[in-house]
Amino acid sequence: MTFNHLVTTLRSALRWEGQPVRPYVHPSQYRAPENVRLYSDGMHKLYEPSFLTLAISVVTLGLYVGVPHILLALLAFSWWRPAAITLGLLLVSLLLPAKPLRLPSVLSSYVFLCWRRYFKFSYLFEKSLDCYQDYVIAQFPHGAFPLGALLGGTFMATEYPGYTCYATAASSAFYVPIWRHVHAWLGTEVCTKSNFHHLLSLGVKGPLPHRHHHHNGPSEQQQQQDEPQLSSSHSGKGTPFASAAGAAAVAADEPAVSISSAGKQPLPRRRSLEQLLQSHGHAQQHSQLSLAASLRARFRHHHSLSDTESSDSESDAAEPRQGLLGRRLSIASNASSTACTCCSTCSGCSCGTQQQQQQSPQLRGHSSAPVRLGGLSSSGGSTRLRHAAPSPAGAADALLPPPEAAGPAGAGWRLDPATGGRKTGVSVGLMVGGIAEMFMIRRDHERIKLKDRKGFVRVALEHGVPILPVYMFGANQVLDFGPPWLQRLSRRMRASVGMIYGLWGLPVPRRLPIFKVTGRPMDVGPAMRKDHPDFAARVDELHAQFIEEIQRVYYTHRGKYGHGFENRPLVIC
Repeated sequence: MTFNHLVTTLRSALRWEGQPVRPYVHPSQYRAPENVRLYSDGMHKLYEPSFLTLAISVVTLGLYVGVPHILLALLAFSWWRPAAITLGLLLVSLLLPAKPLRLPSVLSSYVFLCWRRYFKFSYLFEKSLDCYQDYVIAQFPHGAFPLGALLGGTFMATEYPGYTCYATAASSAFYVPIWRHVHAWLGTEVCTKSNFHHLLSLGVKGPLPHRHHHHNGPSEQQQQQDEPQLSSSHSGKGTPFASAAGAAAVAADEPAVSISSAGKQPLPRRRSLEQLLQSHGHAQQHSQLSLAASLRARFRHHHSLSDTESSDSESDAAEPRQGLLGRRLSIASNASSTACTCCSTCSGCSCGTQQQQQQSPQLRGHSSAPVRLGGLSSSGGSTRLRHAAPSPAGAADALLPPPEAAGPAGAGWRLDPATGGRKTGVSVGLMVGGIAEMFMIRRDHERIKLKDRKGFVRVALEHGVPILPVYMFGANQVLDFGPPWLQRLSRRMRASVGMIYGLWGLPVPRRLPIFKVTGRPMDVGPAMRKDHPDFAARVDELHAQFIEEIQRVYYTHRGKYGHGFENRPLVIC
């Protein structure tokens, strides 16, 4: 081996594999090839990570998976002062709150990128998902450690950042230092029924009208604070935004009740709780549609300035419609609140043909807080246009609901107070088998726990949310857990009592591919209340249907994974 060849080999082994370039894609255009196995983060079938990537993965995976081992070692050496201080600080960190934050800097960190390359993470979608739909993700198997769910969650957050995916985990994981806070940073909550309902209530459909949530997360509290800015107006004339109380009174055929800064008019006592909830839904829907209609009228007025000969009806007929939201408007922005009329999409156009925007009297007197919808920004009675984030085609998008959304059939969308655009859906994932599957790892077959697990079906049916069957090939093979005789004690304590081990008997996962397959969304039909007489029968029917679906997903795609899975059966307990 020559010296130059040695230097080249060392450079290749120690090369730094950076983050792949991901161009901005609007959530409405999230698409994945169906029934095609793809490798994440720019990898391909013959990809091999560098030695540096492998070293980072082995060290960080060993430290993260081996947190219980480290705590036991610190406890054993607690007579040594540094070990005692470190153990005390770790235990004190459990007093810090663990809210599902979903920090982008953590989800897209380089460590998780190395982990996905270490396992050569790949994925497959049987059907491309709708970003404006909520989902319940039922994942199998749990394995000795839920690495498959961890890799899949971080990948979705980096590849599809506009879609929100939460997760639930066993309560015992939140009593372990470091695990507790990493789970919170990734957007994970304790797997309880109330938390499951709470996370789904952050989605498109919102909270159940007949259910009271005892706690509100940061996102929901912010939404409750921001929604009045979109649905109600300050005292003043000429504003097209009806207040929530006024819309509710109209929906209930009662006189409108005005709301002022001095105080609120109490609602009539004769109205029942169900009527109040129903009127609140009408008020929110009415205010959102009024906002969209007024902004649509503002855009029509702006385009009519550049072409006075074309009428509004002709403009509507000539306008192309794209995407899920209806029409796509290309807009431009500058500091002097002027828009270029020479072209539809320009960024710093040099033609010099500019026309001063005429302020719409409908938007005067609105809240002084800025309200954004798509590419429009309104603040303090003045209106300006801004560039949306660039799409792959290079155009700026301002997406508004189509005019037909004013009818009952098009009223399913909601506005996102944070962005002003259409609210995207929320997915909530859970490991259905849980701790029980940690003791079900076998060498000759796959085994999952499902026959007596119906809680996720009940929650999905209550919200009317589709269920995604997900199977992660290879999740049972990267780590082992034991000894088996501790299974009964673990289930009683609702905690994993045992040792996790992999390479060399250490908590370092074996380097095997992990292949995540997402089946077709299973429709549960319209939402159904728990007190409905047919609720239990419907849950049993959907549960049996889901068992058949997860079996179909497994046997259809096990050949694509290889590694002996072609003849490996699936046993459902």
